[in-house]
Amino acid sequence: MPPFDGLPSGVRSVPVPAPLLGELLEDIGDLAELKCALRFFWLLAGKHGPPRCVAADEIEGDPVLLTALGSPGAIRQALAAAVERGVLFEAGDGAERVYFPNSPEGRRAAERFLPTLPAAAPLPGAPPAERPAIYRLYEENIGMLTAWVADLLRDAQDRYPDEWIGDAIGEAVKSNARSWRYVERVLERWEREGRDRHGKSGRHPKAVTAKEYLRLRG
Repeated sequence: MPPFDGLPSGVRSVPVPAPLLGELLEDIGDLAELKCALRFFWLLAGKHGPPRCVAADEIEGDPVLLTALGSPGAIRQALAAAVERGVLFEAGDGAERVYFPNSPEGRRAAERFLPTLPAAAPLPGAPPAERPAIYRLYEENIGMLTAWVADLLRDAQDRYPDEWIGDAIGEAVKSNARSWRYVERVLERWEREGRDRHGKSGRHPKAVTAKEYLRLRG
């Protein structure tokens, strides 16, 4: 491959979220995922007017990514990894599938894009009514609650105290790393090393209920 000739004068700059060139750059080990994420923000920069998103058929048929990754299937796989990591947010299905940045603005745009579901027909895997607090915290701070995320939260509640999960979500917000993967890493570290909060050492002795969590946290 011939060497690159260098950046031309006056070349267009594309805004890329700082974490993608910082902590996420350290975390992403799949080059295909990184290429898709960067190309997504390049495509997004050319969008004007709401909703600012990139259609699945556009990014899966993008000639640059096709050359880099070889096939639409490889692009889909890399996009799925970026969605799972929390860099992108996927909305819609089939021909209407689109990708948004997983940011507060992107999530609000995705909520407007998704069709309104009737109250009598909740999403499959929706969280049980008796444990709403953690799910509400997730939606308000991390992203929309899909069936897959609800399963992850249920698994986490079986393993960790509700207070830990809420505090780990708070850590993700403070670190501007709003993804479940980051929350999970915090929880795993606390489980491995223990916590020392308000002068109390060692692991949290028991889980608190959602009712207790709401009472404690207001």
